[in-house]
Parts: sequence; structure tokens; C-alpha cells
Amino acid sequence: TVFFPGNDAEDVYRETYRDAWSDRYMVTNAGRMWIDMMNPGVNKGSGLARLCEHLGIDVADACALGDTYNDVQMLEEAGHGYVVANAEEHMHAHAGWLAPSNNDRGVAAVIDAVLAARS
Repeated sequence: TVFFPGNDAEDVYRETYRDAWSDRYMVTNAGRMWIDMMNPGVNKGSGLARLCEHLGIDVADACALGDTYNDVQMLEEAGHGYVVANAEEHMHAHAGWLAPSNNDRGVAAVIDAVLAARS
């Protein structure tokens, strides 16, 4: 992970990292301050799939919440993908559900709703 304290990671990602490194690594923008670089095939979606396999859970039953580019594969892999309300607009295309803003405890609200539904 590369940190950009000037909040310019999105611009640097497009101009430099994506083109220079994407043939050798999985490169993704993780918001205004971060760029993530991983081995090919490694991302939050593949991590979720492996975790579900390890736990014996169908990924269709998994719930994931995200807000930025590095969450795209995870949101699309999970059977129940939520984007938080304060995510950038383009992220809404990658999830089937909308959670409250993470400033309003959106993740906790979804977890509470899931647990309440199981009671």
C-alpha cells in the first residue's frame, strides 16, 4: 500500500501506477489517499471467497460492505454486497444494496439488521 498524504492518489493512480504496474500486479486505487498493489488474482473478492471456503460458507450467503475502488471485487463476489451511502456515486453499480453512511454507523446498522433477522 502506498500512502498519498496530499489526497492525490486517484490522479497518480491513473497517470502512473495503473499503466506502469498492472501487467505484473493487481493495482487498485483505495480512495484519495491510498493505492494498493497485490499479486495477480489477489483482492478483497478473492479473499472473501477463500474465507468462505475455509469456513464452509457459501459466498452467496456472505455480506460485504464497501465504499471505494479496492472494494469492487468483494462487493461483486458477495451474495449481499452493500455500498455505504457516502461512497462515491460510481460505487453504487457494484452493490445490490445501500447501507447508511459509515459516518452514521452504516456497517453496524447492517450487521444489527442481519442479526435481528436471524432471531
